[in-house]
Amino acid sequence: MDVLDYLSTTEDLVVVEGKKDAAALSSFGASHIYILSKPLYRCVEEIVSSGRSCIILTDFDPEGKRLFSYLRDALQRRGVKTRSALRFAFFRETNITTVESLSRHLV
Repeated sequence: MDVLDYLSTTEDLVVVEGKKDAAALSSFGASHIYILSKPLYRCVEEIVSSGRSCIILTDFDPEGKRLFSYLRDALQRRGVKTRSALRFAFFRETNITTVESLSRHLV
């Protein structure tokens, strides 16, 4: 799976909603995972100060889509490159709607 391979080798920050999402991605070798566990403005500040590009892998539910839009816009305004195409490829290739369900859907 191309996107999972990329996630396991990239230096980009992989942004997820929670610990279960992070655990699911870690089990496939992803590193540099950032969990949204603080107020969003703080998360944006920390991501900007990391100096890395990022892949926002919030869920494909209404809340996840809202978070994605907010983060993408806030980060891009501050000069952070967001790799949106990888988000869409991830959900297209895996056929899932929540990141934490990754391990249950792939063999």
